[in-house]
Amino acid sequence: MEASLLSSTFPNLLSTTVQRRACAASGLAFLACTTLGLLLANVFATTFYPSPFGPPFGAQTDVLAYFTANRAQVRAMSFVFALAALALLVFVAYSVEILADTPRARRSGLPGLAQGAGMLAAGFWLLTALLLRALSLPEATEASGLLRTLHNLVYVTGGPAHVVTLGVFLGALAAAQWNATLLPRWITWIGAAAALLSMVAIFALLWEGASILLPLGRGLSLLWIFTVSVALLLTRSRAEMGGADQQGEPSTGQPTEKAAFPAS
Repeated sequence: MEASLLSSTFPNLLSTTVQRRACAASGLAFLACTTLGLLLANVFATTFYPSPFGPPFGAQTDVLAYFTANRAQVRAMSFVFALAALALLVFVAYSVEILADTPRARRSGLPGLAQGAGMLAAGFWLLTALLLRALSLPEATEASGLLRTLHNLVYVTGGPAHVVTLGVFLGALAAAQWNATLLPRWITWIGAAAALLSMVAIFALLWEGASILLPLGRGLSLLWIFTVSVALLLTRSRAEMGGADQQGEPSTGQPTEKAAFPAS
């Protein structure tokens, strides 16, 4: 009977563990795909990706020449950004469930806010990928007006729209974790700082000078996602450590996460 119970429990535990680790790693997948896309845009292209504003906010690159000479790179960038958006969707769903789904947070509405903002951030990143796919077509470079419009839309969706909604997502999770112990306090502080910078970047829609906040907010947000993904990968659930029943506690059917690092 014990052998039968073990044989039925172990596959379920293994499956749960693999699923949990795959969901936790989705943040790293988002980070990797986003970084690869940025490398394709600047390092593996013939020149730097053109900024809508030029220096000091970005390279003063001829837009027509860039998209004519780098169609393959732009198409590849579209593909990896689409993968990044899908990975972000998974990370949003998992991180909200683990970090924000507590009785206190539910009463404040933070899980819903984090979920909605995270989904919007992923949606804007996917829209950016689709617009880049359109920019890789020869027809886009044949009409200067269409080219300029698509180029500016890529900036709006992948810049202020994505970064600001990502900041709201981080801010809601940081608020939910403020008095919790699953993550160390320094990670929560990084999330709060990234959220503040990212949300203030909405002023880039009014003033070009505020565009400098976009890479700052994006960079700090990516750092937070990296640290949280690693923390969640290292977090051991109670089920992995022997199960709640073995500790004399009633089993709820759901693995309880235990902190990967000591809180500070």
